[in-house]
Parts: sequence; structure tokens; C-alpha cells
Amino acid sequence: LQCALAGKGNGQSFSKLGIYQLFYTCHDTRVLSQFTEVLQPLETYDAQYGSQLIETLRLYLRCSGRVNQVADEMYCHRNTTNYRIKKIKSLLGMDLDERETIFKLQMAFYLKEYQSLKS
Repeated sequence: LQCALAGKGNGQSFSKLGIYQLFYTCHDTRVLSQFTEVLQPLETYDAQYGSQLIETLRLYLRCSGRVNQVADEMYCHRNTTNYRIKKIKSLLGMDLDERETIFKLQMAFYLKEYQSLKS
């Protein structure tokens, strides 16, 4: 991904970017930034309390909502993971079972990764 974003490699690199092609072709950073704003309450909470809500949510989405798998990957108890998910839902004011919400949050994570690679 980094090579393709930097313009290195062969001409097929861009076609292999997948979802990142959308971000790469949008030159208005204000448009892109509005999609990552959804994660701001969690980032603020993590910074203030030293919690791991962002990482918990990232894994929760990646694990398709399987709390036991998230707990195993984070080396914490299932109840801790359930508490974090409840806190995430409260801070975001979102239902993590809705497909549109899941898509919106996944896009925010993809975009944050893209932005970190671009800078």
C-alpha cells in the first residue's frame, strides 16, 4: 500500500489499492476528514482516560462483533470487552448492529489508515 501511494512500483499497484483508490482520487481533504470525525469521541475518551476504545472497536468490527474473539486478541476478559462495547455505543450514540453504522465506522478506520500512510 505504501509503495502504491508513493507512486513506486509498476502500473498495477494502483489497481491493487482497493477501497483506498477512492481516498486517493479525492483531493479535498475536508471531504475525507468529515468521515473520520465519527471516531473523535472515542479518541478523546482514550486520550483522557488511557482506555482502548478505538482499538476495541477496530477489532470488534474486524471480528464481526464476536466479543470472545475480541477479548482473546486484546488479552482481556469478555466482561471487560462487553463493558467497552457498551461505552463505545454510548459515546457514539450508534447501534453497532446496523449495517450502515458498521460500514461508516469501517470506512473511518480505512480512511485513518490511509491518512497515516500519506503523511
